[in-house]
Amino acid sequence: MHNDSQLEQVELTIEEAKKSIERMEALKRLRQNRDFVSLLEEGYLQEEAARLVLAKAEPALQSEEQQKMLDNMITAVGYYRQYLNKIFQFGNHAQHAMSQHEQTRDEIMAEAH
Repeated sequence: MHNDSQLEQVELTIEEAKKSIERMEALKRLRQNRDFVSLLEEGYLQEEAARLVLAKAEPALQSEEQQKMLDNMITAVGYYRQYLNKIFQFGNHAQHAMSQHEQTRDEIMAEAH
């Protein structure tokens, strides 16, 4: 019974690793798409981020409410960049760990027989 729960856990780990790798591969494909690069990588993560930072110093945007809105928008850009970075981090980690997970699964299955 103990091997069954270990095997189930390893299988879940492998499935999660596969999902992380698939997401990383999907992001790699997106980054090869000129529209994605133009609109999101360059347009949002670079140009819009710079525009928002400059807007913080605009005399017409100095009210507390406007400054808070700009801060939230700048933070959103940062969170989006972190989200994309995490997809790569998790995918790379999963890719490197996959063979170990599969080896563990094979060892558990061998012990059960």
